[in-house]
Amino acid sequence: MDDLKLKAIDYFAAKPHDDQKAKVYLAKVYKEINEVLVNSTSYNSLSSALEILEKFISHVSNDSIKDLVGCWQRLHKGGELSLSEDYFKKYHTKEKIYSKIISLLGRLRYLEQDQVTPILFQFWREDKSTRCDIEKVFKELSEFNLNAVEQIGFEPQLKLLDSIMKLSDDEKFECFSIVKCIFNQFLSTDIEGHRWSYRTVSIKSMAIPANEKIEKLRNDTVSFLISMYKNTENIENKKELLTLMNSACHIWSRTKISEGAKLIVEKNTVDILNFWSSIIKNEPLELVQKLEHDAYWSYYHATSQPVKDAALSLEGILKNLDEYKIYRDLVGYEGIFGGWEEERNLSSDYDNQRKLREERVNIHINSVSGINIKKWIDRVELYLETDSRDLATYPELFKFIETISSRFPKEFLLRLDKTPNLNKSAVAIFRGVWASSQQAEFIDTIEAWLEKGRYLWELSFAFLSFKGLSFSLIDKFVNASISFEDTQSLSLFLRILDERRECFSSESINLLFSRIFTYLNKNSSTMWINHVWFTRKGQSFIEFLSSDNLKLMLDNLVFVNDLDHRVEGVLEHISNVNLDYVFYLFELRIEYKNKFGGEVENRYEEIPFSFHSINKVLAVHPEKLLLLIKNNYEYNYGIVSLFKKCFLPFEPPLIDILLENFDPLNENELKFILAIVKAYNGHASILPLVKCLLKKIECNEANVQDISNSLLNTGVTRGDYGYANVLKGKLKDMAPWLEDDHANVVKFAYQYSAHLNERINAEIKRVDEQVALEKHKYGVDE
Repeated sequence: MDDLKLKAIDYFAAKPHDDQKAKVYLAKVYKEINEVLVNSTSYNSLSSALEILEKFISHVSNDSIKDLVGCWQRLHKGGELSLSEDYFKKYHTKEKIYSKIISLLGRLRYLEQDQVTPILFQFWREDKSTRCDIEKVFKELSEFNLNAVEQIGFEPQLKLLDSIMKLSDDEKFECFSIVKCIFNQFLSTDIEGHRWSYRTVSIKSMAIPANEKIEKLRNDTVSFLISMYKNTENIENKKELLTLMNSACHIWSRTKISEGAKLIVEKNTVDILNFWSSIIKNEPLELVQKLEHDAYWSYYHATSQPVKDAALSLEGILKNLDEYKIYRDLVGYEGIFGGWEEERNLSSDYDNQRKLREERVNIHINSVSGINIKKWIDRVELYLETDSRDLATYPELFKFIETISSRFPKEFLLRLDKTPNLNKSAVAIFRGVWASSQQAEFIDTIEAWLEKGRYLWELSFAFLSFKGLSFSLIDKFVNASISFEDTQSLSLFLRILDERRECFSSESINLLFSRIFTYLNKNSSTMWINHVWFTRKGQSFIEFLSSDNLKLMLDNLVFVNDLDHRVEGVLEHISNVNLDYVFYLFELRIEYKNKFGGEVENRYEEIPFSFHSINKVLAVHPEKLLLLIKNNYEYNYGIVSLFKKCFLPFEPPLIDILLENFDPLNENELKFILAIVKAYNGHASILPLVKCLLKKIECNEANVQDISNSLLNTGVTRGDYGYANVLKGKLKDMAPWLEDDHANVVKFAYQYSAHLNERINAEIKRVDEQVALEKHKYGVDE
């Protein structure tokens, strides 16, 4: 569609909906879009039609909703989109068309809410790939937008609440991610609006008012949350619902909230705390912990006595839950240790809480005996059911398990053999049993496990702390991990070679390493870097590797996509053996990229995009770095940037090194030198090198142009006139050159300065025009 027609659409789209001329014109335009939405299978046609429709969809809302739904259904029934080129197949997908359809429906969220809401719920059920886009629309509809509130109040939120009320309990949990998002917005106490100008955005906010609609919205939302909680047994759903209830108990607003609104929130808080008190006796322990945590902080921040009383009532119930007291001591990463009133006055004395907890844990340890060990193991199994993405959140529990398993090793190993319920704590159990009187028998058990490939990962972790670990057992472990193709355990095992290096001879390290990396290289696995990169800065097992094994490691590092700080940590140790190995790795990676770069799914970084530490090592030998760059410059232009990454600013002694290795009178080698100059983005430190070049080469038009282009590079600039200001800085740097003793330098300075002045003036003119257009289009700040 030509620019003139697009401008006409913009003009009529800005008219009121009852403007007759706009109706006629936009209806005519919509006929063309309707034809595409109903019949076309071309990605370009559909995408273009949807982009144009976005300009005026509110004028044709009823027709467009029908056609957008029809287009969605037609694309879902099958058939492929036709593309102009197969190259775009990866990028021009049906999912992108779906996303645009949802975005357009979202623009009608206020105007046609009754139609749009059920459609979006339907789309959400039908297509998982679009759920994030749909949830975003529901978030925008449910949030308190100040501009919308000022015009239509809270009607959209109340309507949406009615829509959720009509859902069955099963449907609410089916669409739980949407429901959570909506309720979270309903319970906000801040209303925000944005105003855009051509260069700034202003944020304006107000607190929720104390009116009937807000009160109904919050009260009904809290009631729904309580009802949903009663109708589910899923612990994760319950946690989410408790989190939402907790958000209803707190006030956050940029502006002062009225006393009436505070009373509404206070009532919600008391209702929720009373509900929590009614359920806390019968909930799983990890939910009791969350209830305690959230209720305590409601008490801590309470500004009214009714809230404090409701919270302290819950604390009173907690004091009688004996099993939870033990759970809190051993697991309670969110538990409150000590009386709430005392803790509040102490402003969370964490040292005192830690001391109190340690004393209680020691009491529990001392209470374990042969008579009650079975009960305690049952208790540990129950506690391990607590969901956590990070087992490090249970330090006290694992210390407890390690201690009592050293006293009762047979009982723990017997239970571990019968049930997987203790598997989460296997490492702690192994540490405890190893330190017990049953160590010899435990070694036999480990060897039996290795033959079956059991507990390989847990053993690789536990071995780190085993004292007196024999090479024979280590050797069997490596063989078992390779035999059962347990790459993760092998990768973690390499930490043992580093942290327990003094326990192994060089021959043993090389023997194990050769076997491990022959296997890892066969599988192109580089997982080991995650475990070894943070090795101490002193000697590592890497310094004890033979040249053949170092080559194996370098061959493995070829498979790493990004040469990040972890790889650099390994390379620093390799450089301690021989820096040439580091340059050799870069050569290998460049060769690998040239051969297989197209087959690598993710972006492959053959040379480091940025350095973290290894640049200091490479900078010790600039000649070797230049040789690496020279050998690969023809195939990899980006490799020139390595020099800047190792030498910034460009020091004067580097000029001699550079000119000793490259002849500026040779046309190809001059281009290489200028490529290095260009990599510095015109940094002032590179100018002495340029001046030296001008004194050695012929100052003809071609050379002047090449040098000018190399210096004009600026990198990233900021601000409207950022580029112009950088050019002004370059012009200022040229001023001393105009009075230089060498004719070539003066000649270049005059020509380059004139060119800079032209570009500066052209850039300022371009930005002035752009700013004027943006001010006209978006307005200026008040």
